[in-house]
Amino acid sequence: MNATVAAISARFGPPSMTLRDGRIQDDYGSESCAKLVVNHRTTVDVTDEELEYYQDVYTFLTPDSLLFYLAPVTTWLSRHPNSGRTVFDSFVWSLDRHWKAVQEILSSDETEAVLTLLKSLRDKSDLEYTYGHCTAIFANLPN
Repeated sequence: MNATVAAISARFGPPSMTLRDGRIQDDYGSESCAKLVVNHRTTVDVTDEELEYYQDVYTFLTPDSLLFYLAPVTTWLSRHPNSGRTVFDSFVWSLDRHWKAVQEILSSDETEAVLTLLKSLRDKSDLEYTYGHCTAIFANLPN
């Protein structure tokens, strides 16, 4: 991960919606499946355990919250390269779903940094399934 991506995530912290908030929204306001309490003030506060516990909630987060979690998720992937089909798949699919809104809150240089990072991860990993279903991002990735 490069300094620009880390700065993007830091700029959107603390997140307006945490991973736990995403689970509660997914569960129509119920906290019964949101047992793990999180305190994400900065990206270093995000643990692997939290990313894995709440791995399927990214689609319920706001675009700015997704960008906050960009650095922790990509760092998680670097530590767990063979586990991309959990945390990272869910994150990238959700980023793709919100791509237009994400681009609206990023500068062109930041957008390019995010796309470059995603291309690099695509090229280094067996994540073709992820990218094959992310048409908004995939159409913008440099070759």
